[in-house]
Amino acid sequence: MTAVSATLAAARQGREALAVALLSLQTAGIVDAGIERAVEQTAAASSALYSAEAESQTEEAAASFIHGAVELLQRAMADVALLRPQHAELELAATSLARTLALLYPVLQHSMRQRRARQQLSDSDARELRAMATYPRAPSPTGRSRRPSGFEGEDRRSVAVPRVYIEVEIGLTTESHIYTGISLDVSTGGVFVATYEASTPGTSVTLYFVLPDGFVVNAEGVVRWTRAQSLEDGHAPPGMGVAFTQISPIALDHIARFCASRPPLYFDD
Repeated sequence: MTAVSATLAAARQGREALAVALLSLQTAGIVDAGIERAVEQTAAASSALYSAEAESQTEEAAASFIHGAVELLQRAMADVALLRPQHAELELAATSLARTLALLYPVLQHSMRQRRARQQLSDSDARELRAMATYPRAPSPTGRSRRPSGFEGEDRRSVAVPRVYIEVEIGLTTESHIYTGISLDVSTGGVFVATYEASTPGTSVTLYFVLPDGFVVNAEGVVRWTRAQSLEDGHAPPGMGVAFTQISPIALDHIARFCASRPPLYFDD
């Protein structure tokens, strides 16, 4: 899968999620200016994603439409968040909006990495970085990984399942939050996600990340363990170990082939 096809696939999946959000907002029966704005912004974001899928000839053009969709969705999410505590009927819309943002985050970051590698940066990058700035902050990558220490919860993956180093941005959602992080190791059993906002062990999460071959992974998982930030060890970023609980055979095959192409990860002692 190329970077362009990955971006288009994300646009299509995003539109599918937004169809659910839009229907939920329109049928909530809430009379409020914030809901009206959220409906307009969600509809406009869906239209932008359709343009990314149907009208874009290049990866940069598709990414530009997705940037616009992200900005609209962030405003819609803010309006819905203000009313959500008083209106339980907004849960589905809020969850769908959050999942769409979590899906688009790693795709935008992957697009940036690709364009940086080709030295094809443009004026649209400034707008892209502004869109990224409002996502929750993720730890900086360290270029290495260490065996978990001082963590809370049970380790989640058998040592018989090879893990390999990978450094890609990842978007996650729970029932109530959207997170961003950096995946520092991956196997067919799960991922470690470096993030300052780790969920407690046992929390179900939805994950989105883009493999180096451009394939967009969408999986369900559960947090098995967490690790707090350590002032003593700068090479052990805070984060959580997530085990896959539901993942498509195609996604699993892409992960397996990626792992087979890389040397197994050996932790520092």
